Amino acid sequence: MTSINPYLIRAWFEWMEDHGLSAHLVVATDVDDVEVPTEFIKDDQIVLCIDSQAVDDLELGNQQISFLASFNTQLRRCVFPIHAVRAIYDLDSGNGTMMPVIEAPEVEMSDADGGNGGASVGKTHMKIIK
Repeated sequence: MTSINPYLIRAWFEWMEDHGLSAHLVVATDVDDVEVPTEFIKDDQIVLCIDSQAVDDLELGNQQISFLASFNTQLRRCVFPIHAVRAIYDLDSGNGTMMPVIEAPEVEMSDADGGNGGASVGKTHMKIIK
């Protein structure tokens, strides 16, 4: 089942945009595949403004978020998985929410998985009925 987090993030973002608020994300930087300017990380987190006037090419996908933003006049790309987002809020009003903490999705196996084409191996929820 898909995580609810990307849907919550998009809903809060849209609501903030509609009301002239500036959406900020708190992103955990100790998570794999987080690409953000490291000089702005504090206590394994970074706060990123994703306001439509502050970023370009914003993509709020189901698996990851990416955008271009200016940091000290230098354009930088930020990319991170949805499960790294800890909160979305407006800095001035405090409106927003914490995100449910979710684990990284399991990576599907490749051809090195014994030739089962990436099918997951393990217990099934089905049982044999005679």
